[in-house]
Amino acid sequence: MISASEPRLLGASLAEVCAALGAPLGCAFDGDALSLTYLGPRGDADALAVRLVDGVVFSAGRGLRRSPESLCDAALVGRSLEQALPLLGAPTAVTSQVGCARLEYEDKVVTVYEGVVACVEPRLPSVFVPTPRASA
Repeated sequence: MISASEPRLLGASLAEVCAALGAPLGCAFDGDALSLTYLGPRGDADALAVRLVDGVVFSAGRGLRRSPESLCDAALVGRSLEQALPLLGAPTAVTSQVGCARLEYEDKVVTVYEGVVACVEPRLPSVFVPTPRASA
């Protein structure tokens, strides 16, 4: 299935996408593609709003809305990892695969794509749900 994409974003870099739309609401790395979540034309979150491979946009939805400026550490998005690490400090855990890394901190998860901060998401607190005991 072929879908129409936003022509102004096709071929753009991650930094250009962030300049046009602000920091993404979320992101996911699948194989060799990075998917960025932005608000769609009706205000709903679209997890496949922008997709990049080899550092350039190959698919982008139409009518995407700019993200709110109040996102978690939005100013870090688009910066190189070398610029961001001194501001972030040492992560508590790192998960990586070719082209992408997830840096975990106490309060956030930072996704780095090809050496550039692609997304900063608040870390959700762990919730302990006790297992019900069988009554004797």
